[in-house]
Amino acid sequence: MKEYGLVIQRYPDRAAPRQIVLFSSTWSKNIKCFKDAYLTACKTIITNKMEAAIAAGVHQVLIPCHE
Repeated sequence: MKEYGLVIQRYPDRAAPRQIVLFSSTWSKNIKCFKDAYLTACKTIITNKMEAAIAAGVHQVLIPCHE
């Protein structure tokens, strides 16, 4: 990806759109770093509720059940 970044810097007025489609079955820190570094102004679609919660940084709160 370093080479890709260098090409973008060298030719900023290039007419061809730069599009990347990233597919993954799980969300990880590496995917977040890649997205933040190379996918500016991107749309993120996560169809799995658990993976979406991980990506959004949602923390589970356990509430004790009283009987």
